[in-house]
Amino acid sequence: MPKATAPKVSKARKTAKAQSAGDLDDRFGLRTMKFPAASKTIGHGVAITPTGQIMVSATVEVSGLSYYGLVRLDANGDPDPDFGKAGYLRGQFGTGLLSQGGQLLVAANGRIYLCGVIGVIKGTAIDYQQVIARFLPDGSPDTGFGDDKSGYRIVPTRIPLLTGATGGRLILAKSTPQAAEPDRLLFVTSQKGSGLLTRFHLDGSDDSSFASNGWIVLTLSGVGISLPGIIQLDDGLILVHGKTEVMN
Repeated sequence: MPKATAPKVSKARKTAKAQSAGDLDDRFGLRTMKFPAASKTIGHGVAITPTGQIMVSATVEVSGLSYYGLVRLDANGDPDPDFGKAGYLRGQFGTGLLSQGGQLLVAANGRIYLCGVIGVIKGTAIDYQQVIARFLPDGSPDTGFGDDKSGYRIVPTRIPLLTGATGGRLILAKSTPQAAEPDRLLFVTSQKGSGLLTRFHLDGSDDSSFASNGWIVLTLSGVGISLPGIIQLDDGLILVHGKTEVMN
């Protein structure tokens, strides 16, 4: 007597699970940044290029040395092979100087502005200084910017309390509300209860027309301030924001 066989049941093809607002986008390709030969990578900032690519800034450690890092991703989160080395780029602000990346922004012309830090080892201590750097869209240093047209400039801290400060923030700004496009850079930093707001020309040179000498110290009576953010309003006013702390 022949054996009975169960009828074959065709299995429906699985469909991608619908995602709701706020869910992690599982279609986004890159999960971690993988700088070549890096032992440690710390991400700092993200910006969108005029062509819709994603630019990421980082600090990268390779063989005990510290570098700034830039990564360019496509809209799906995959490294752009046309940028740097397979999408990755690292460098130092000056030969042999400890360098760290920070916040970044990308202008409408594709130029990349990066806040960063350089460190000079002095005995057992490290002397930190903040820098602003500008790169061409392909990631090469823009030699039309900065000290001696090196592609970066050191930001003077002006007062002793800010010596060694890090974590500065930068925005593109307008010198007047009537300006058609941003024509200035605004930089804010803070430490030990005090802050500093500085304005530069787009080539990184000091703007002495701002606050009588190009910069202004920010303090509040009786409290310390920490200023991690800055924006410019449509009427040209500058808004810095952060937190206050009672000083004993």
